[in-house]
Amino acid sequence: MSKGILIFAYNSKLNYIDIATVAAKLAKKHLGLPVTVVTDTTEVDQDVFDQVIVQNLNTTSSKRLFKYADGKKDLTEWHNTNRSNAYELSPYDQTLLIDADYLMFNNSLGKLFDTDLEFACYDTVHEISGWAGLQNTARVGYPGLHMQWATVIYFTKTSWQNLSLLLCRPLKKIMLTIPRYTILPQNCLGTILR
Repeated sequence: MSKGILIFAYNSKLNYIDIATVAAKLAKKHLGLPVTVVTDTTEVDQDVFDQVIVQNLNTTSSKRLFKYADGKKDLTEWHNTNRSNAYELSPYDQTLLIDADYLMFNNSLGKLFDTDLEFACYDTVHEISGWAGLQNTARVGYPGLHMQWATVIYFTKTSWQNLSLLLCRPLKKIMLTIPRYTILPQNCLGTILR
């Protein structure tokens, strides 16, 4: 089975291509796996990324508030709405999908490739900046379901996994049209890595 890492990186006011390049170098150093980037440009470091999948954004983007150490705040576009296409776009049988700004400093995530899990994601967040804003999103919607974090997702290409992702895709369309609607049914969350 092929194994690899997938990163989505679309520039906005922030240069996510450069950030993803650092993330890819660290992932390769610690996991020794190939890294594929999904982006809308071919201007990436070909020595770092084993594959470049060019995919233009054809959906709306989110707005995200970034807070900096100097106290400045910036509301900017955040292009991540096509991450739901990761299953179809990944060239690997076993994929570790990471955020462009997720930096690995050890090989602990490599253990996922040796498990029988078909899907895994985090259900907790640790905010290292001291800003407690993410802690407030640990539960979403009413009645307050536990948040599942897409920062790191592991999945395998199996018929069950394909079906579950296809069933969740219509929910994404609904969520994009209803402001602040973020509840996902539990069966779309898969197995949770603790």
